[in-house]
Amino acid sequence: MYRFQKKRDTFNHKYTPYWNKECSEAKKNKKDATKILRKNNTVTNQNNYKQCKKTFKKIIWKCKQLYWDKVCEKINYKTKSSELWKKVKNIKGSNSHSKVIFNQPNGELIDDLAIANNFAKTFSLISREIGKDVNSKADRIVTVNSFLNNYQRSSIYSNINYAATEDSKLLNETIKRSELEAVLSSVNKKSSPGYDALTYQFLINLPENAKIYYLKLLNFSWEYNIIPELWKLAIVKPVLKPNKDKKSYESYRPISLTSTSSKIMEKIIGNRMSWYLEKNNLLRCSQAGFRKKMCTSDPIIRIEREASFAIQSGHFTVAILIDFTRAFDLLWVDGLLLKLIQLKIQGKVYNWIKNFLSNRKYIVKVGDSWSQPYTTENGTPQGSSISPLLFIIMINDFPLLSEHTSDAFFADDCSIWRSGKNLEQIFYHLQLDLDLISEWCNKWGFTINTEKTQGIIFTKKNNIKTSHLKLTINQEPIKFSNIVKLLGIYLDSKLTYKMPGRVYCQQNEIRD
Repeated sequence: MYRFQKKRDTFNHKYTPYWNKECSEAKKNKKDATKILRKNNTVTNQNNYKQCKKTFKKIIWKCKQLYWDKVCEKINYKTKSSELWKKVKNIKGSNSHSKVIFNQPNGELIDDLAIANNFAKTFSLISREIGKDVNSKADRIVTVNSFLNNYQRSSIYSNINYAATEDSKLLNETIKRSELEAVLSSVNKKSSPGYDALTYQFLINLPENAKIYYLKLLNFSWEYNIIPELWKLAIVKPVLKPNKDKKSYESYRPISLTSTSSKIMEKIIGNRMSWYLEKNNLLRCSQAGFRKKMCTSDPIIRIEREASFAIQSGHFTVAILIDFTRAFDLLWVDGLLLKLIQLKIQGKVYNWIKNFLSNRKYIVKVGDSWSQPYTTENGTPQGSSISPLLFIIMINDFPLLSEHTSDAFFADDCSIWRSGKNLEQIFYHLQLDLDLISEWCNKWGFTINTEKTQGIIFTKKNNIKTSHLKLTINQEPIKFSNIVKLLGIYLDSKLTYKMPGRVYCQQNEIRD
């Protein structure tokens, strides 16, 4: 005789975390009152329905308030912002795991296997795309030869003193047990595994003998620069970019789920490199992306502070928010390896990263279907643990701008600005800086998206005549507007932080 387990008296609603038994009873009473009213439309039944509906709304509001109060009680200075945003999204009922659906011209649905293969083809072509404005292969050879002949005379290389050189040797030491334990204690246990289906939870709960063996396995890969093919195989899940057409394959971002063992190695190497770079002050001060004790607020606060001072003084601050086209997907791997040499990151670290970025394979997963594997010629895998740090290194030698022009970075989000009382003079110097940035981008394989690059003039003055002033990137004009979005925060030209319903652009365009 089989016994069926009694259903637990819980209410684990995925998108309504505040729901409880009282909410369910109130909802049931409202439904019952609705049925009675439909069968017999009397004044008594109408009043009963209105009362049940009013009670249901009151209980829902009360439960939401109680749940939010409990959430706020647990918030302190140690609370991670990711945990807070997760709670907010749950309350709002947002769902990011929507199914990818494409239709044929006749309206029929395309099966998941065909969609996966189409994504694989699209992502593969994007990674191989060098672009019309990027250097050809012959020009890149010239760039490599010129760099190798002159990098020792660069300011970055010359700032690495004897102490830093000794620190660089420590990067190649054998992986210690303490490093493995530190990584395992900091990982997200709910993180999705890669193609090997090996979870962090499994590695954390390994017995002592198994952990010792696993550490030897990592050190073997480290010592002999051998990375198993399974570690270099990633599952790609297409994620729709914000405000993009969901019917276009190019509107999706390829997020890679890599092997768990590969992520462990990446985190260990990333921790070592971050320690070396931060200790010896080898990263540019204006870079706030993916660094300890820094966040998205740093670039915003810097621009807001200088713009506020300029507005109060009756001056101008002109800011340009530069957008790079697929910065991670089109990252020039050989150029990155040159930048590592410039920072004296050599030996096992250099060899492992070179092997890690070479001959990688990807498989796109849509639903339960898998695409054919494909390879990439450029870029770092989005979703990889070490990719943000590698990108920061790649962009670390951003050109030195004019004396009074400032810059700020958060990974690939770049902003430059300049203040003064003469608007023509500000535009003149900013144009020289933009030409310098364009030259640097062409040299190292970056492409600036002029359509998304924005400009703004911070001032308290009205009706400024700027028709004779313009800034260009590669002969393409930059669009100026009185409201721009920087790292999720809207800034208006007067810094009033009042969001109007419609935004006026200086090109006489109206945007909703």
